[in-house]
Amino acid sequence: FPSGTAVTTDNLLDAFVYDTNDGDDVELLVLLNAGEVQVNEGGGDNKDTDSSQRVPNGEGGARNTSTYAQ
Repeated sequence: FPSGTAVTTDNLLDAFVYDTNDGDDVELLVLLNAGEVQVNEGGGDNKDTDSSQRVPNGEGGARNTSTYAQ
């Protein structure tokens, strides 16, 4: 979603909220990932080259952040 636009879950198949070593976005977590933790893309060695992947691939259910790893 572009900055400053309203976020909705209409037609949303999957989503997760992530950051890079900064504070959690509580409003997005409630909307997109209620009950889940925010994924820290800087949790690995290098946030500029690491990526977030669902492990194991495709498992865990829609909008479930607990199955992501860097």
